[in-house]
Amino acid sequence: MMNIVLFFLISYIISPGDAVTYSLAGLYPPQELHCEAIFINPALLLNSGRFSTTLTFKDFYFMKDFKEITFSAGTVLKNTGLGAGISSKSIPGVYSENTYLLALAKKIFKIKVGFGARMIEIKAPDDNLTKRAFSVDYGLSYSYSIFTLSFSHLNVLSPDIAVVGSGEESNPLLSVQININKPNSVNWIYGYEKNGDREDFVIGSEMWFSRGFGLRIGLRERRIYMGLALKTPSWGINVSFGSHRELGTSYVISTFYVL
Repeated sequence: MMNIVLFFLISYIISPGDAVTYSLAGLYPPQELHCEAIFINPALLLNSGRFSTTLTFKDFYFMKDFKEITFSAGTVLKNTGLGAGISSKSIPGVYSENTYLLALAKKIFKIKVGFGARMIEIKAPDDNLTKRAFSVDYGLSYSYSIFTLSFSHLNVLSPDIAVVGSGEESNPLLSVQININKPNSVNWIYGYEKNGDREDFVIGSEMWFSRGFGLRIGLRERRIYMGLALKTPSWGINVSFGSHRELGTSYVISTFYVL
């Protein structure tokens, strides 16, 4: 039971997404997301290009048995972004949670608009229990000059995910942020996030020292997140670190490939 309680604590503290968003405390530079946007803001699937894929691995110091892996793929066909993703969290033999996502994005009057659907499957093997729930996501993004305003609302229906009985609703995640790209190699990001009853103001920055190497830092409350980025026009690796009083030091590694 304690492991399951810690599982939900981790899910509550860690924002969805890859190493880019983790290093920025849940924020994101819109131009750096590809198909992994399906987990963060489906409107940005329009950055997927002809084809992109992302794999993310998360490890948490406080719970060595807890792992999270996410995989996504996306493409842009006839000016429409299409994507699919899966997120798998588990404590082997105790509890697992798989989320399957499908989404599409379109540009309407210069505004990127995205909609997605998700199915959440929860299993508690010791109790021989399985539960499935459905929800939806949507997001918007608009750029003007050096500014990009982004909005996302994930898990809108906040379905009941109690393994036993009912009444345990999953949290919807609402996020608003503004990205300022000035100078060209630096992104300054300011955001507001509401996760259930919890509200946070978050700040972050991304700095590119060359075309292929960058640093990221994010601040949420008194927690600091940091990350490194290495990329080429077709592939890249992102590594991020975060420190939590509850979880210790955690790290996230993401790789992506873009055609």
